[in-house]
Amino acid sequence: MGARAWLAVVAALFAVACGDSGGGDVPAADGGGLGSESDSGPVSCTAEMANAASTVGCNGGFQGEPAENEPGGRCTPGTDEMPAGTCSTEMSICMGDLTGSGMGWCVNTCAPPEALIDAQTCPSGYRCFRMGTGVDAYGLCYRDCDAEHPCQEGWTCNPELGRCEETPPS
Repeated sequence: MGARAWLAVVAALFAVACGDSGGGDVPAADGGGLGSESDSGPVSCTAEMANAASTVGCNGGFQGEPAENEPGGRCTPGTDEMPAGTCSTEMSICMGDLTGSGMGWCVNTCAPPEALIDAQTCPSGYRCFRMGTGVDAYGLCYRDCDAEHPCQEGWTCNPELGRCEETPPS
C-alpha cells in the first residue's frame, strides 16, 4: 500500500477514534495576531473554502519556525509500515517533500471535518482541512499564515485559504 493510500487509512481510523478537541478558545501563541478572541467572543474555526481565510489564527494564533520532527518541521520519511518516519507528534506522518530530496515534512492527520475546515485535533496554530469526499475523505492539518505571519522556509502562504503549502520546485 502506497504512502498516500496509507494516509487515507490512518485518517479514516482517526475519524472513528478521535473527536473535536474544542480548539478555538486557546490564547494566541505569539501574544498577537488574530488570536482566538474577538470583541464578540471566541473565533470559530469552522468554515467552508469560500471563507477559509476568516478563520486564520482561530486555533491558538500563529506558530513560529517548527522544530525538526514536530508538526510542519523537517523529518525523515518512514515506510508503509511506519509512515510516521521520525515525526514525534501523535497523529503525524512524514510525507516526502516535492523536491525529492529524501527528506520530508511532518504532517498531522485529523478526522475529516463535516465543514471543509475546522480545528479538530490539530496542533495549536493549525486547522484541519477535509480532502476528498465520502468514504475516501481524510483530514490534514495545515499551518495558519497571513501577511504578518509567514510560512517556514520551503512553504508559501496561500492567502485565499490562509494556510501554508509546500512550494513546488521551479
